[in-house]
Amino acid sequence: AVVSTQSTGLSLMSAGLQSVAADLQQQIKQLLDELKEEHRLNPQKRVKQKERSKVTFTPPTRGSLKAPSRDLHLPAMSNLTKKNSSQAYFLRILKVVIVVREEAIKSIQAAKDGEKENNKEEEEGEEGEKGESSQK
Repeated sequence: AVVSTQSTGLSLMSAGLQSVAADLQQQIKQLLDELKEEHRLNPQKRVKQKERSKVTFTPPTRGSLKAPSRDLHLPAMSNLTKKNSSQAYFLRILKVVIVVREEAIKSIQAAKDGEKENNKEEEEGEEGEKGESSQK
């Protein structure tokens, strides 16, 4: 009964994961499209402010060996980085699925071990009965 409930729960969570994954896939595709557009409009490493994106140029500090960096902020990024984003939700569900799956595997293994133990006890009981009847 426990395994059946876990199996049903895993099936429902799997369906939910697939739905959230489809949303996440669309958001990632949107980000990729925006990155391609950004690259098409700004193929060189020059810094240019545009209405749809914000680029921040950070010059190297004295004594720093790092090259100047660019932080690119595209509108689609906010959908992926929000606290309640599909990405965060997907990862939370995935963690739960992994925990439930591990527990289901442990339950199945415990049931198998219990069956082996019962079979072993039954065999020992039958051998004891045979020994007693042959002594008579």
